[in-house]
Amino acid sequence: MALQVVGAKRIASAELSLVAEQLWPGLGGGDLRVSTGASSDPSWVTIEQHALGLWRGDVAMVLPHHRRVATRALRQYRNLRSGKRQLERWAWGRAIATGHHALWGTIALEARRGSAAAQTTTPVQELVRSLGQQEAHFAMSVRRTANRKALLQVVDTTGATVGFAKLGRNPVSSRGVRRESQALGRLQGGNFHLKTPSILCEGEVNGHPYILIEPLPPDIYRIEKTKSGGPTTEELAAIAPVHRHAVPAQTIHFKSLIERAAALDGVANVREGLNALNILLHSVETESRLMPVAAYWHGDFAYWNTGRTATGQMWCWDFENGEDDALLGLDVLHWYASKVREQHGSIGLAHWLPQAELEDLRKCGLDASDQRILRKVYGAEIIARTLEMASLDGWSSVWAGQSHVLEIARSVAG
Repeated sequence: MALQVVGAKRIASAELSLVAEQLWPGLGGGDLRVSTGASSDPSWVTIEQHALGLWRGDVAMVLPHHRRVATRALRQYRNLRSGKRQLERWAWGRAIATGHHALWGTIALEARRGSAAAQTTTPVQELVRSLGQQEAHFAMSVRRTANRKALLQVVDTTGATVGFAKLGRNPVSSRGVRRESQALGRLQGGNFHLKTPSILCEGEVNGHPYILIEPLPPDIYRIEKTKSGGPTTEELAAIAPVHRHAVPAQTIHFKSLIERAAALDGVANVREGLNALNILLHSVETESRLMPVAAYWHGDFAYWNTGRTATGQMWCWDFENGEDDALLGLDVLHWYASKVREQHGSIGLAHWLPQAELEDLRKCGLDASDQRILRKVYGAEIIARTLEMASLDGWSSVWAGQSHVLEIARSVAG
């Protein structure tokens, strides 16, 4: 049940609902509501309140109320952002510092006084408790895609980052948070070739999981901004170490794909795409070639989830799509596919993927036949993800149209 929204005038109810579902997943009922500020009605009590950054009527960000804290939070990690994102953050910081009231709003979670709901614990409150702090503040870019979930920059009273938190909001995002927790727990900070953030705390609130990880190094840069470039053979081996050989259909990852496809059976708006996915999965099941299998794969190994420090040390994060026991090379293929998708969109990826033979995969020991099979499995993975998102939020909110999904399935199956 969605939270009721009241008092929406300058900010549309739909915008407040969008923020509420990310900040307060799992909450609802007649004794809770969302408003645009502390209520003057004595029968309601404020549980939690945040500042909002507004742009042309939309909510762009959730921000700390204290302007100095918000400004410092916005200006951190600028070298991980594109030039456009850096400029946007600088502009927000400038607007906040100068008190530009037209760009500010408020969102509050309220409970009926005296009700059981007045004792509600929110994810933000649980994070503060887990950190053992009296006070913490939060900044978040509001997401509008099907894969939207809260990604909170947690800062202290000076605006310094103390961690990054993710909150699950539905079955797919909650599964991702749990996967990330498992992966980071297994990697425990990484190794010489590849560093990963450590877990500060994790748990579950109102039926949805959360995880808080340590801050990244302050001097970290986006990979494409450094002279050392993309991942080396050693770094790729660190992210996906080989632990056995098997036919593709006998990997845990592929068996998971079968289960995910079965879970979509009967969902009307993805029926055509699911048929194509099942044909592709059956095609993989006929492959009898033994291939190297990695102990795990990252699942979204792309430049936006990696960076380097000034010393050249590579860091990697965002393991929510990772899984155990997957074909070696999926992360390499995803690295290049992500660049194609960003530059040319889903149709560009549909045209590129069937013929993609990569030197980095050959260096991993995968010949043309191995790469052909790998493209099938990768195609099945990204199609499954797209269908899962479309089944929850519709095709208009996902990165690829249904026709492009069908084109990817047909092209890699050949």
